[in-house]
Amino acid sequence: MGNINYDVKTTKISYSTLALSRDMHCWALSFNWIPIGVNKSFLFSIRSTSNMFKDAKLDFRKPPIFF
Repeated sequence: MGNINYDVKTTKISYSTLALSRDMHCWALSFNWIPIGVNKSFLFSIRSTSNMFKDAKLDFRKPPIFF
């Protein structure tokens, strides 16, 4: 799924997103990308959908988030 916003006054793309997701039996894969603008970032995530391993996940972000 994707979304592009175009500003007619400035004749430029103001915001765009791309989101991909895939259910792979017991794993879920997702990718979210914002290529332009102030919130330029991406998130790549692999998560378990199994009840036994419900807390298993792997996330890659840019910019990284530190707590």
